[in-house]
Amino acid sequence: MDLQKTGALIARARKEKGLTQQQLARQLHISHTTVSKWERGESLPELATLVAIAELFEVSLDELVRGGTVSAPPSAPAQKRKTSNRAIVTT
Repeated sequence: MDLQKTGALIARARKEKGLTQQQLARQLHISHTTVSKWERGESLPELATLVAIAELFEVSLDELVRGGTVSAPPSAPAQKRKTSNRAIVTT
């Protein structure tokens, strides 16, 4: 978890929504100084607040915590299934 990246994402998303720190703070029921600390990378929101921020800014929790867009993991090679050369005989 990178506090600087997460803070930068919160600041960027807040500005894109046209919100001031004070307005965001009111929506989340916290102080504007708390928002400022997040955006400067000095602290992180509590889990319940992270969920509310993710919903407000329409980003995943993963993106929010990582501080940016999350790319899909590389696909793993398909595992070969072992097959038997034995025939099944029923009587």
